[in-house]
Amino acid sequence: MEKMSLPPHESKMKELKTILIEEKERIIEICREFEPPFCTAACPFRLDVNRFTEKLCLENFTAAYRIYQEATGFPAIAASLCKGPCREVCMRKELGGSIRMDLLERAAIANAGNREPRIYNLPEKNSRVAIVGGGVSGLACGMRLAEKKYKVTVFEARDRIGGQIFNHMPEQEFLDEVRLQMRGRSWELRLNERIAGLSQLAGFDAVYVATGNGGDTFGLSPEELTNCFCSRRPGVFMGGSLLTEEPAEAMAHGLRAALYIESYIKTGNMQFSDERADSRIPRETFAGRPPLPETAAGPGGYTPGEAKREAERCFRCRCEACSQSCHMMRYFRKKPGRISDDASATAGDDGIRGEIKVATRLIASCNQCGLCKEQCCESIDMEAFLLKARTALHNKQSLPWKYNDFFLRDMADADGPGLAQLLPEKRPVRQLFLPGCQLGSSAPEYVLSAYAWLREAEPATALSTHCCGAPALWAGDGELHQEVLKELKDWWQELGRPRLVFACGTCKKMIDRYVPEMEGTFLYELLARQGAGLKMDMGREPYSVFDPCSCRHVTEVQAAVRTLAERGCTLTPLSKDGGDGGCCGYGGHTAVANPECTKGLTREQAGRSGSSYITYCSNCRDLFAAEGKKALHILDAVFDLNGPHRRPPDISERRRNRTELKRRLLEEYGGEGLHAVEKKEEMLLEISPELRKKLNDEWILEDCVAEVVRRCEETGSNLYDEENDVFIGHLQIGFVTYWAYYRKTEGGFTLVNAYCHRVKIETEGEL
Repeated sequence: MEKMSLPPHESKMKELKTILIEEKERIIEICREFEPPFCTAACPFRLDVNRFTEKLCLENFTAAYRIYQEATGFPAIAASLCKGPCREVCMRKELGGSIRMDLLERAAIANAGNREPRIYNLPEKNSRVAIVGGGVSGLACGMRLAEKKYKVTVFEARDRIGGQIFNHMPEQEFLDEVRLQMRGRSWELRLNERIAGLSQLAGFDAVYVATGNGGDTFGLSPEELTNCFCSRRPGVFMGGSLLTEEPAEAMAHGLRAALYIESYIKTGNMQFSDERADSRIPRETFAGRPPLPETAAGPGGYTPGEAKREAERCFRCRCEACSQSCHMMRYFRKKPGRISDDASATAGDDGIRGEIKVATRLIASCNQCGLCKEQCCESIDMEAFLLKARTALHNKQSLPWKYNDFFLRDMADADGPGLAQLLPEKRPVRQLFLPGCQLGSSAPEYVLSAYAWLREAEPATALSTHCCGAPALWAGDGELHQEVLKELKDWWQELGRPRLVFACGTCKKMIDRYVPEMEGTFLYELLARQGAGLKMDMGREPYSVFDPCSCRHVTEVQAAVRTLAERGCTLTPLSKDGGDGGCCGYGGHTAVANPECTKGLTREQAGRSGSSYITYCSNCRDLFAAEGKKALHILDAVFDLNGPHRRPPDISERRRNRTELKRRLLEEYGGEGLHAVEKKEEMLLEISPELRKKLNDEWILEDCVAEVVRRCEETGSNLYDEENDVFIGHLQIGFVTYWAYYRKTEGGFTLVNAYCHRVKIETEGEL
């Protein structure tokens, strides 16, 4: 039978899902998020020191004890035996002294409110396991298997358990701990029973040989072990003092061997991955940390307060390079491994688990600045991964419409009614100015002043406020993004492929990445090169240049903006100067998907310096100004346009600014390539300042609400609420249904309230 092929769209979706799953697996494999701290890697018991010390910092000694108990099996014995290899690798070693884990462990034991072992309600197992040797390794292995309800028999050739343990701790202390931890566990102990050969144990499903230093190996040898205490004989394992001289490590062998024995019983497999005994956490993470001396202890060890202070010295080592630079990761408390797993399940893997949406908002909260990749020691590119996840969600129509609807309609306005394209009288066109769709929306004067300066220097300069398509890309609609770029590229080719002049870092980043043949330079480089200065009186106040994330590696424009600024003011550098501080909060259009996270990022960036900011991104300037930060666009200073206290325009004012820019360009230059601005019938719609803020916060354009009122009045399709004296009407515009509550006034209307949603309201005639 001929195999049917998938339709192109479905085939593309399947390919993208496969890519997401493969990349997720690669990220999880290489991400150092899962690396153990140096102390945990050195610990024979692999104690989770981070969790342990966190509980001690909270003075929750019982919880800390439970963590220690789970790791060591016999906490009091482990505390007596361990020689503290963690102290040799502790990152505090040269910064005040290694953490006193030995004293912290004893403090957890001494102050635990309940030391009774946990009893798990598990079914009895039929499998039988023989432990040959009643020393600490054999007992640890037997205890852990008995805990899982396996039938455990411990064979000890002498008349008492413990082996060589009494060389290291008092006998009664040892026996009391064994009795305590074995309480509630069923196991058989056979003293004075020497095993002469493994053939005696033929009825057992697995055997652990732990006969101690110099004990019988039954023909086995350490060289014969493949890995993880596995011999070449099925079901036979060996460990403890036969392999190590350290008693603590011997006890840890028994605990780990129990895991492999259980796995063998379940699967019959004797092949296990070797455990890595080191950590790949980058040590430079801790560079510059201040020293802090270790906490002194009295003769009886740490008091609870002293234990808390010592635990607080612990760095709780983790690889945090990406999360330290990424506000979104800190907000969700997730790092690349967990993020990629959640995002892949949400966007790519909807098989037997059905439609999973655990990370839709997370995927849409990435501002696409790419800083995490540069900070990551493995160069994990979460920007690219989450963009693929957005694309996959878009393809299967699972990306919530509200996250991107406003920005896509804004792009359509910028490239439609709001598009301004000017051709100079002088031909051929030698230069094309691309200010971007947002610069004129922030302030028309930015584009008007810059274009006038460019025309004076080079009369054969054209202009286009065409969008670079970033909103489509960030919405996961790669096809629309390519269409937008193709329109711009076609017009550029019609003009004879002139050199480009950019004012927006995102525009240049998009074109450099997706249409590299469209080469150009930044307006600010030309201004600096031509000797432009600052016409604005900057006073004596110091300023800091905030570089947009899109220009992080464009050192030429960074230098040019600083050159311009230094011609009229004093500069003080920011921490992580040169764009390494990340995004202002606009990138990726995250403000609708996650306003709390986005505002937190903007405030964080605004707080990096007490100085006022000079930016060369209008979105950076407006977002900082909205948070009360004094901020100037470099064009404000160069052309003396707006002061640092200028209120940022809201979303409705930005649309009106775009229209105003087009009108003024038409008025000043006219000519070919610029269509007349369509005049709409004016409607007097009064909106209070409080309601304007609500509309702006909810991404509702005043024009949309005005259109609802206009249509209701034209068609009479409204309701009158007599009790509140308001008319109520709705209108669907695109995917969104807008509602307006308004009153009629003399000569116009007053808006009382408004909101929107995606529900379509069907009238009686449509049912």
